[in-house]
Amino acid sequence: MKCLKLAMQLIYSCIYDIIFKKQLTALDYSLIAVLIIHLLILKIRLVILIATTIRSIMGITEEQFEYLSNQYKNCIQDMLCQNMPFFKFRQQPIWGFMFDERIAILGETSKESNTVRFNIAAIDFALRINQPLVIEQFALHEFRHLYQFGEIESYNNGNYDGAENINKVKRWAYEHKHYIGPENNGNNTVNQYYDQDLEFDAFTFAYAAMRFKYNSLPEYIEMPKYYIGKYEAIVKEWDKKFSEIFK
Repeated sequence: MKCLKLAMQLIYSCIYDIIFKKQLTALDYSLIAVLIIHLLILKIRLVILIATTIRSIMGITEEQFEYLSNQYKNCIQDMLCQNMPFFKFRQQPIWGFMFDERIAILGETSKESNTVRFNIAAIDFALRINQPLVIEQFALHEFRHLYQFGEIESYNNGNYDGAENINKVKRWAYEHKHYIGPENNGNNTVNQYYDQDLEFDAFTFAYAAMRFKYNSLPEYIEMPKYYIGKYEAIVKEWDKKFSEIFK
């Protein structure tokens, strides 16, 4: 900070010379150039310091992020490979990591890039409290959305050739265009989010796949209460389909 203050004083001195002396020597010009370079370097260092401080306040540094990503990537990759038979993707999905200190946010899905990013903080927390199936349920749910996006794209191109009912895909396409998030912001409610067939399909698919795979699920793996009385028959249908796939 002392260097920055000194540099500013020198620049002000040069500006004074320009205004009142109306001429500068070659040495003055060289000094100004050197000072500008140093100011740019100080600015870059300040930006890096601020970014590092923010990450530190949020509870993770760049090095920690890299460490956790390397620690958990094989775990996530193995889990996804085990579950690939449940899906019929038109394009191979891409996945990666992100960081959000809110551990209730397990990740995010991009329909544009066909990508799922797992929240490294949520993964770390779930594994620390011995609830790894939370991660798997999230993955199944979000990768089901990627499957839906592929079917919607095919439908929108006017040559749908998938295995889903055409009216169902048509409804997905409409909801995809007018999607309602889970945030209760006064205009939309959580129930409107759950009412979307895109979400009901993803929730039931993920739960059915987990139940088929593990048979008995821990209490922390459950369907949203909003779907009680609605999902049971759909899960049974999925169970029959999975039995055909894995026989």
